[in-house]
Amino acid sequence: MIWFFIFLFVIFTFAIIVMAQKRKSPMEFRILIIVMLLGFADWISILMGQPFNLNYWIATLIDRIVK
Repeated sequence: MIWFFIFLFVIFTFAIIVMAQKRKSPMEFRILIIVMLLGFADWISILMGQPFNLNYWIATLIDRIVK
């Protein structure tokens, strides 16, 4: 499980660095962070065996960001 957390942290850090070098907009950073955190929550729910409605949360968060 610890390798899972390390892998996610490394990928997240790499993505942030690449986006910063390409000078992406703050909106794109927010969307990346939200998608990464939702992916993390989805994997944790799979590993723990708890149901998680990912489609609902993605739609809700994107609607809140875009407005």
